[in-house]
Amino acid sequence: MLAVMPSLPSAAATESLRDLQREIWLAKIARAKAMTPDERLAETVALTTQAFARMHAAALADLGTSDPEAGWAEVRRRLERIRAARDAGRFVTELPAVR
Repeated sequence: MLAVMPSLPSAAATESLRDLQREIWLAKIARAKAMTPDERLAETVALTTQAFARMHAAALADLGTSDPEAGWAEVRRRLERIRAARDAGRFVTELPAVR
């Protein structure tokens, strides 16, 4: 059986998608600018909570278990691995200076 390659989107469709993405991005920025500091903090806590829940769910799925403690242990292990890479200088927080 011959696999059919999907066609690339047209230039107009690509431009339309780019415009939509920009509108969404600008709306998010406007929303963030309109927030009070307390609202920003609450949003940060909510997003962090969601991120940890997703990390936990992914760890459970990867381990093939439903044991919450095993899931959190895996999340800790993964975060420690990222932390070690950062501390070893494998991640950068600033772009190199342009010469």
